[in-house]
Amino acid sequence: MRAMQEAFPRPPVGVLRRVAGAADVWVAEGTNEYEPGDIWHWVIVFELQDGKIRRETRYYGKPFEAPEWRSAYVEQM
Repeated sequence: MRAMQEAFPRPPVGVLRRVAGAADVWVAEGTNEYEPGDIWHWVIVFELQDGKIRRETRYYGKPFEAPEWRSAYVEQM
């Protein structure tokens, strides 16, 4: 993971929004901006064992407009 991150040609600007968890499971969420206006949301789930990261699972998603059929259930941000 470290080698991949160090080799990234133009690292994104990351913003950590929130960290929550307890005991051996923690979740961090935030955004990465790869180019101006190209923003992706991310969530990382950390599973710990004996004070070390045992597993790390990452999810990435690009914001999108809600479909018309679902617009009544969406809060605009």
